[in-house]
Amino acid sequence: MINVGGYKVNPQKSEDVLRNIIGVKDVRVFAKSNSVLGNIVCLEIVRLSKDLNEYQIRSYFKRSFTGV
Repeated sequence: MINVGGYKVNPQKSEDVLRNIIGVKDVRVFAKSNSVLGNIVCLEIVRLSKDLNEYQIRSYFKRSFTGV
């Protein structure tokens, strides 16, 4: 688990959600130290398609967890 300002983020669950995006070949979610929040969540994504952009990935991820 990654602690981000008191919130717990499960990197495995995040990776599972991101791998469901069409055009994502592989992903790695990890923590990076932050002086304010303790940690921030970072990810590395290997794309199959150059058409897949950051906005699409963020939108899919947000919908998967919030339903919005």
